Amino acid sequence: MAGSLAFATTPPARTWHAAPRRRERLGVLRPPAMRPLLLALVFLGATARALDVAAIAMAGRQHASWPAGTLSAAFPAAGLLGGALFARLQPANGTSPREPLLLGAAYAVCWFPLLAPLPAPAVLLLALLPGALFVPLLTVAGLRVTTLARGARPPRRSAGSPAPCVSAWPPVPPWPARSAATSPSR
Repeated sequence: MAGSLAFATTPPARTWHAAPRRRERLGVLRPPAMRPLLLALVFLGATARALDVAAIAMAGRQHASWPAGTLSAAFPAAGLLGGALFARLQPANGTSPREPLLLGAAYAVCWFPLLAPLPAPAVLLLALLPGALFVPLLTVAGLRVTTLARGARPPRRSAGSPAPCVSAWPPVPPWPARSAATSPSR
């Protein structure tokens, strides 16, 4: 909190304003693939939260309290391991546009065995599968949203450039960077 407040009170942060641009009706939602992708992310979150409800129902059906907490903890633990493995194996050149679709399909298929009335240990093991795919799917979808949003932006002008150019996100601040020779000593 203190760091955010300190940054917000610096003169460059207070004087920076976004470059004016023409507003579009849909903005970053303009690319046709963006709306279905964001809608799919809503359902992705719903499945993760539905697992908590299912864990409580399963605990009641099994007449045991341990499945409720264990199942709710196993899903994110599997997500952590799946995310770490995905980060380790992800290619350096990024993701393809098909990866969200493929991972989403695998994620959906992993939920089907959980619909069967199985004993609690089997459900716990089967919940690890969609849990392990949750973080990679969320990562790939987030990267795809970023790629689509960048493509939806109109070209912006860089400082000192007469021709429009596509700039990087986040925007480059309008103040000059300080070199070691010009920065004040502490």
